[in-house]
Amino acid sequence: MLYAGFMSAAPPSAPTPPEPVEPPQLLQLGLDDEPCLRADAARNRARLLE
Repeated sequence: MLYAGFMSAAPPSAPTPPEPVEPPQLLQLGLDDEPCLRADAARNRARLLE
């Protein structure tokens, strides 16, 4: 019974967990006070302001 001999052995030790990593931060582009416009909306806005 090879299986019984295998099951009686101690399980291998677990690897040590890596050091905690800070969560990635999202890159923010543009100004905070202006909403983001689609490309076609930005073109239309530029035409209206001309």
